Formats: sequence, C-alpha cells, structure tokens
Amino acid sequence: MQVFSAAFTAHIEATYHSQEVKNELCMAAQRPNADLEHLRYALAISSRLHQWSSDVASLE
Repeated sequence: MQVFSAAFTAHIEATYHSQEVKNELCMAAQRPNADLEHLRYALAISSRLHQWSSDVASLE
C-alpha cells in the first residue's frame, strides 16, 4: 500500500496547484489499534475514496 500511496501523492503534487486541495486529498488516516478505531478508520477511508472518485483529475 505504501507504493500506491507514494505514487498517488506524487500524482496529486503534479496535478494540483492549491496546497489546501493537496493536503485535503492526501490527509493521512491513522491505523486502528482497537475495535472502535477500526470503525473510524473504515469511515475515514470510505470518505477519502468517495472524495477521490468524485474528483476527475485525481483519477487520470
């Protein structure tokens, strides 16, 4: 997953000019350590996937 993350981050850096947008699209999700944290992690990842898929430039 780290290789994909690095490639995606590089793509975002090359595609977007706004630092605010870059930070929003590449926000880190903390890995879960407990059951409740796993639910929060899944929600955060689902939210990011939705955000990425609705942004055409991040899919190119």
